[in-house]
This record gives sequence, structure tokens and C-alpha cells, in this order.
Amino acid sequence: MDTRGKSIGSARTTRGRSRPWASWCPGGLTLLVISLASLLPGLTTIGVIDRDEARFAQASRQMFEAVSLPRERLDTRLGPSGEPLGHHSGGLAVPMVQDRPRLNKPPLIYWLQAASAWLFTGGDPSRDAIWMYRVPSVLAAAASVLLTWRVGLIFFDPRAAWMGAALLAVCPLIVFDAHQARADQVLLATVVLAQLALARVWRGGGIGWAATLWIALGASVLAKGPIGPLIVALTAVTLALWAGSWSWIARARPWLGGVILAVCVTPWLWAVADAVGLARYAGLVWRETMGRAAGSSEGHWGPPGLHAAAAAVLFWPGSLMAVAGVARAWKAARAATPVDAPGPPGGAVARLVRAARRAAFEPRRGCPGEVFTLAWLLPAWLFFELFGAKLAHYVMPMYPALALLGARALLASRPGPVALGRIAWGGWVVIGLCLAGATAYFTWDAGLGPAMSTAMVALAAASALVFVAAARRSPTRTHAVALAAAAWVVLGGCFLRWVAPAWLPGSATRAMAPWLGGHHPVATTAWRDSLVFQSRGRLEGVEASDAPRWAGDHPGGVIILRDASPSSLAALDSMGWRSVLSHRAVTLERAERGLWIVLVGPGHAASP
Repeated sequence: MDTRGKSIGSARTTRGRSRPWASWCPGGLTLLVISLASLLPGLTTIGVIDRDEARFAQASRQMFEAVSLPRERLDTRLGPSGEPLGHHSGGLAVPMVQDRPRLNKPPLIYWLQAASAWLFTGGDPSRDAIWMYRVPSVLAAAASVLLTWRVGLIFFDPRAAWMGAALLAVCPLIVFDAHQARADQVLLATVVLAQLALARVWRGGGIGWAATLWIALGASVLAKGPIGPLIVALTAVTLALWAGSWSWIARARPWLGGVILAVCVTPWLWAVADAVGLARYAGLVWRETMGRAAGSSEGHWGPPGLHAAAAAVLFWPGSLMAVAGVARAWKAARAATPVDAPGPPGGAVARLVRAARRAAFEPRRGCPGEVFTLAWLLPAWLFFELFGAKLAHYVMPMYPALALLGARALLASRPGPVALGRIAWGGWVVIGLCLAGATAYFTWDAGLGPAMSTAMVALAAASALVFVAAARRSPTRTHAVALAAAAWVVLGGCFLRWVAPAWLPGSATRAMAPWLGGHHPVATTAWRDSLVFQSRGRLEGVEASDAPRWAGDHPGGVIILRDASPSSLAALDSMGWRSVLSHRAVTLERAERGLWIVLVGPGHAASP
């Protein structure tokens, strides 16, 4: 038998099967469809989420108003030292939430959100809605999926590249975060673009890719400060240590990078320093970085290893092969051909240092895909595991590398659960069942009515059966993950469309929106940032004991009480205030639960 002819034929068959996954049609088009199917449900039905999204969206709205409202309606008050105090005194340089500058995040996300609202409203801020401020996050998430696919095509089989991008598109962390008007999806897109350019430069790309790298890093700095450059720098240093050569970094044109970064960042820093003072802004940046590093910022401390444990759920269903993918890549990279680079002679200390370096990063050639994705994933992930503050989205910029490694291991694995190990396979099925069960519980408890609750519970049960059937009947793990991902897209889409609006923090204020429009004053005894957005920045916070006094001073206003005492309600009733809404919240956030009552004064305009 001619085994050579058989192997050539097999290679041609593999290339023929892989070709569609490398082309924009159908490969890129199907990824875009999967992304939109995961990201669009619930975009318009979920109310503004406390607290970060509400702050981002309100700051972007006030920036939009600063360039769109007529001059006589602008609030451009300045403090004694020229600092912005009015809602619109920050212009496009200083984001403002009511009368407070919001400088803990750079301005790119505010510019994008304000531009999105301007586009959808035709330049009229009074017609905006929260979903308009979420569009940049959705577009950035879809771009991240496509860019992950292009990174995978540089190194891996097109099928692995496509599957890795598809796993990223359906993982719960990406889907949930993209439903919020925040900066994290824009950061993710800029990091993946920078890593794509870095991969091209590492593989011998020219000045065009070097310029793309630095432009992406400049955008990353404007999206969320030093996080993007930190991840890319750790990747580049790890690649240099692994290969035993630093010469390739010259192809990145660091001199060009300095110019591009200065052009991107300096004008905004100049404007902020002129508005609020450089010392004040430097102090805020120090608190944001060092405070979070110590874990003291906003009480978000967590132990090392928390991100890895959470990824089992947040990266589901790709978490099935995540650990196996990293282990397989490490083994392949360590088995590559060593490079003969003994280094200059030296004393005992120098020899010891070189031996330690070779033990950790022995210079090698080969397996560029495994080396690059590990360099992207491991150093930055370890950094955030040791970082004091722990929030799920901190490690999200490394999820594309994890997805590519998991997809490659998934395609290379043998069929059946025994090859993976019963514990790993069983844990994956249990996570799927728990997700389906949680969906059923939240659906039943949200009080959506018998018909909708029954339909959602039935859908969750059907999805759970799919997870079990995938584990028991599917001939390969690839088919099992594909079935689970499809079930998750359908179940997750229905959950986000009908159930999440009643459960996410901020949903308690969504029912109050019709009473908070217009230009009347609004006060609350239970401050929520989502109420600031719903009231278009007019919200005032008052103590429960001061509510009658405020009501007497603002007879045409609206006051919002949570778990109000009978005496307070009686006092307001005696002043002519009437209740127009009673809403019992069932949200995940304990501080928002309870009975919310909206009252309007005797001088209030007609009810909506």
C-alpha cells in the first residue's frame, strides 16, 4: 500500500474541510450571527444596571448634552479654582455625573457612547435610552470575537480558530458584560487587536502592523488606562524570554510607538490637567491602581485562584477543555527544539541565574501558536490572581487565548468522556445543569405569570437534557460542546429577554421611569445610581426624616421611598401627596429589595 499517497490525500482532505472556516464567508459571517444571537436579546428590555453602568451612561449623556443642548439650557458652573461643577461644564474632556467629575476611567468609552446616542437620536438627548449607550459594548464584543478568529488563523488550524472564537462569543462573562454600557468590552477589543498586531510583528510583520499595534495600545489606554499595555508588555517579554532573543522587538518600532501614544493620550491629559489639576488627577489614578492592587478599593478583595475557579462557570461551555488546552500547549511548547544559546562566561552567580532562566524559559523554537497564546494567557492571569482586588472582568482580556487553546485541545482530543476523565466531564455536565436550574428558579421567582414561567422552566429542562445527552450520546466532545453552546444561546437569550429585567440590580427603578421624566425635581430616601439616570440627573438624596420638609419645598416634585414607615406616608398624605406606584423588587442585590413607593406632589403635572 502506498502510505505516502494516502497521507497526501488525507492532508488535502483536511485542508479542503478547513478552508471555509478561514474565509469571511461563511466563517466570519457565521461568527457574527452567533455573536449577535448571544448579545442582542435583552439589550433593550434590561433596565439600567446599578451601579457602574448607570454612572457610565449618565456621564456619557451629560457629555452628549454638553455638545447638543442650546446654550441657554447648559449648566456650565465652575468652582473658585475653575474646576467643573455644572452638569455640562466638563465638555468632552471631563466626564461628569451630576456635578461630580468622573475621572477614574479615561474618556474613550464616554465618547463612543455619546456618539452612539447622538446617532440613534438624531442629536436630541431627550430621546435617548439606555440601550443606545450599550451599542458600543455590543459592537466591541462582536469585534473581539472576529479578531480572536484572525489571531487563531495565524497559528492554528482554521477549524480550531473558528471554534475558539465561537466559544468566546457564547461564554457567560462576555455575554453579560456586553449587555452593560461599560468600558470593559472596548478594552477587550483593543487588547485583542494589539495582540493580533503583536503576533504579526513577532512573525516578521512590517511597519504597518507595528503602527497597528501602537494605535491599538493608544486606544486601550484611552479605554481603561494601563491595563492593555500591561498585558501586551507581559506577552512580549515572555516571548523574548522563551525564545532567548530580544532582537525581534525592534520590529515593533518603539520610537513610532512613543509618538503614537503621545498623540493619542497627551491632548486629553492636557485638557484634564487644565480642568481639575494634574496633582488631583494623579492622586485619583494612584488610588485606582494601588488601592485596587491592595484589594482595599470598594471591598473587592479575593484570594489567589478565585479567577481560575470562577472561569469554570464564566467560560462555560469552553471550560470543558480549558485546563487540558493549557496543559497540552505547555507540553508542546516545552517539547520544542531547544536553541543553543549558552550565554557569556561568568562567575557562580551568573551561571546560577542562567540556569534558573533556562529552567523556567529554556530558549526554544517551534510551536509558535502554543508559545504565543501561553505568553498572552499565563503571565497576565497570574498577575491578576495576585492582584488584591478581584472582579470577574479583570481576566476577560485573557479569555481569547484561553478559548483558542481550549478549542485546539478539543479538536485534537479523542472521542468519549473516558479520555478526558470522569471528574472533569462530570463537573462540566453539573455546571450546565446548575445553569439550567438557576434559570428555572429565577424564572419562577420573578413572577412573570404562569404561562411564561412554565415556558421558561420547560426550556431550562430541555437544555438540561441536552447537556446530559451530549455527555452520554455524542460521539465526540466537539459535538457535545457544540450542542451545549446552541442550547445555551437559546436558553440564555430567553433568560436575558424576559427574566433578567426583573432580577438584575437596577430593575427596581425601571418601573419608575415614566414618573421621572420631564423637568420636575426628584428626591429619594434610598439612593440608587440607576435613579440618577432615570431622572436625567435631577435626583436628590434626602434622609427619611427630611422627606416631609423636602416635599413641602417642592410641591410639584416626585419623591421615591423604600420601605417607608406608616408615619412618613401619613405625613405626606396630609400634605396632598399621592402614591402613583408601588413596586416590590425581587432583584439579586439585597440593598434594592423591598417595597418602593413613588409619590407625586399636589402641584405635579398630569400623570403619564
